[in-house]
Amino acid sequence: QMALLTIRGDALAAALALTGVALAAARRPAWVVAVAFTLAFATKPTSLYAPTATLLWLLICGERAAAGRIAWRTALGLLLLLAVMQVTSAGRALSVIGASASGGGTWRSLLFAPVALAHILRRVPESLLFLMAAALAAFRARPVFRGVERVAFGLCALATLAIFASPATVENHLVDLIAWSVIVIAAWAARETRYVTFAMLVLLVGCLTAGATAATRWRDRDGLDARTAREHALAAVTDATGPVFVEQPMLAAKAGWQAYLVDPYLFSLRITRDPQALDRLLDDLRQRRFSGVILEHAALDLAVEDT
Repeated sequence: QMALLTIRGDALAAALALTGVALAAARRPAWVVAVAFTLAFATKPTSLYAPTATLLWLLICGERAAAGRIAWRTALGLLLLLAVMQVTSAGRALSVIGASASGGGTWRSLLFAPVALAHILRRVPESLLFLMAAALAAFRARPVFRGVERVAFGLCALATLAIFASPATVENHLVDLIAWSVIVIAAWAARETRYVTFAMLVLLVGCLTAGATAATRWRDRDGLDARTAREHALAAVTDATGPVFVEQPMLAAKAGWQAYLVDPYLFSLRITRDPQALDRLLDDLRQRRFSGVILEHAALDLAVEDT
């Protein structure tokens, strides 16, 4: 729900990654596969698990020539993509990607990533159901790593776990893993037809659980009319004579302003590494250089919970 109804790249990245793996499994031309993987990376860099899984699967199957063709074409696509991004961003793209690659994660947070993931799974129990069923299906198949969907599921699980080493990671990063879980369950049921009923039951219960989970949020979260609230906020500063500070960068985009703060979360990570980066913002606030200030949440407790 979060991935589909908000402006996030997770769902599109997952679709492109799955498309690339499916094209490779169907033995489509290597350049077509490479285009899908390149677009997936352009949408979300952690989608690199998909070409990695494909190459590993082809090598396990003894298809080194096919793996080589996909590998060098994908590498070429990624290099061209990064070059275009670097040029069009006035030389900032690579430094931004490098600075945000770890997402604020540390070796300590990496060790506790399973705990962070477990906390998120408590909020989306249907995801836990899909993961457990997929893990069971994957390990019941023999040999385990002969199926491309099982290899992709395993590498995607490792990539997702690494993502959750970053503080404040939430449910939208589970999209790829849940998609692969459903595919693993379906592929297992297709091979082991006696388990078709069980697989259908798992998928049905998962969907019903997802609906029930979403229903519990409508009063306090989904029922909030954020769009109208943001329009009212912008209407309140239409007569501003100077720059307006907005915590939510989408407001600046909607109003046609140059965003002072592009990504609050990454800005908070920058502050932890360089506390002096906050000095300019604090000075601008003290000197009243902004004609107005718009925060995402009016209530302090909601603002703290969101960060």
